[in-house]
Amino acid sequence: MPNNDRLLYNSDNKEWLLDTDGGYWTIPLVSDVSELSSLQKIHFTNMIDLGTDRQVLGTALIKTIEPNGCVVTLQSNDPTIISKTVKITSEYVDYHILEPRFGVHQDRWIDVNSEFVMSNFKTLGLRMFVPEDNNLSEKKVDFLLCNDPVKTAMLPRGETTEIWIDIPDKFYGRADLRIQCEYPENNNDDDRRLGAILVEFNPDMLDWFPAGDLIRMI
Repeated sequence: MPNNDRLLYNSDNKEWLLDTDGGYWTIPLVSDVSELSSLQKIHFTNMIDLGTDRQVLGTALIKTIEPNGCVVTLQSNDPTIISKTVKITSEYVDYHILEPRFGVHQDRWIDVNSEFVMSNFKTLGLRMFVPEDNNLSEKKVDFLLCNDPVKTAMLPRGETTEIWIDIPDKFYGRADLRIQCEYPENNNDDDRRLGAILVEFNPDMLDWFPAGDLIRMI
């Protein structure tokens, strides 16, 4: 987030303001205030602190919400000035979240199709395992971010395979990670359609964490 972008609350007149693009912009919608407050710290101010050197130029309305911020339309009070847009991104310190959505089991097995919600990763490391099976060879695994294929890996049987996925910038904030295994394992005593064992994960090359700690902030 640019350093001059600030979310302000004017305690004198109970008005919310966005400080950006060289001036103050009134935020009329409560829903927009809520969204912006999830991205930026709230700065409490008053008429004296605001001063007279910078004026309220118009209104700020969220146009679109993106994984790592939102696009805001600035509508000037001057009808001769064309509205413009600015992007507001998070000023909070990033933390990593990898949270199972479906197809993930307590014994570290994942289904043929499993999905996670991930936030604030630039690189994700995974260690995966498929057991020995004399009737089966190595297994192909596809990794998708928001349905976009980003990685394909082959898992040899009987050994742990280390996989690294570089996260494109457009998926940095928050994205759905889908893991698709080629076929289910032979598991006559288990009615689950199991694909592989997720052993450990590594956010941004920090360290390896057990798969049992999947809901975790680093």
